[in-house]
Amino acid sequence: MASATNFISTKMKILRSELFSKQHSGALLSPVLLGSAAWFACLKYISPVWIEVNETFPKQTLRNRYFILGPNGQQMLTVPLDDRKNHAFTKDIRVSQSNDWKRKHKRAIDTAYSNAPFYEYYKDDFLKMFFDDYELLIDLQMACTNHFMKTFRILKNIHTTQAFEKVVIDGKLDLRQHFDQKNPAGLFIDHNYSYIQVFAEKFGFVSNLSIIDMLFNCGPDTATML
Repeated sequence: MASATNFISTKMKILRSELFSKQHSGALLSPVLLGSAAWFACLKYISPVWIEVNETFPKQTLRNRYFILGPNGQQMLTVPLDDRKNHAFTKDIRVSQSNDWKRKHKRAIDTAYSNAPFYEYYKDDFLKMFFDDYELLIDLQMACTNHFMKTFRILKNIHTTQAFEKVVIDGKLDLRQHFDQKNPAGLFIDHNYSYIQVFAEKFGFVSNLSIIDMLFNCGPDTATML
């Protein structure tokens, strides 16, 4: 059987050759919890990168949810948030301190990936980081981002915004809506990635899942697939 690294996404080749080759002064991305392979590819190939933290927090996005593939198909997992005022900034959103969500997520991740070839190798460091105590959502988001940057050897500094700009005019690529499932026209979908998933016999290949799906299934090859 061919190595997972032989299945580099046609979509990502397009992103690399067309989008990333354009003249720009970096990119502006929305924060995500456990983003897709396409999100991390943008992080890898564009420099410098700013993370938007001064937006009005939008509901029902990948900022506090992610998708895995379990025995019943694609499953959405959500980190609950404390009650918040309308028009709160992303940087001020607080994570619920209830441990119920941690138990639910741990059980779902174990069920989905206990038979994945690299789960045992990566799970301890990942779960320790992910289930640490975070007061602010942005701290959890950035912890996840930094964890996978280290895992994939993405050696760069990322910055957070100082103020919100509705229209970016300083030469940065505005990619804030490109990973928002509410904006399918602009969504970067890594649907052309293909690798062996735990439940492939039941569901075929399911795209655009959290990066942990690729990591637990492909292991160190993930870094070169991005």
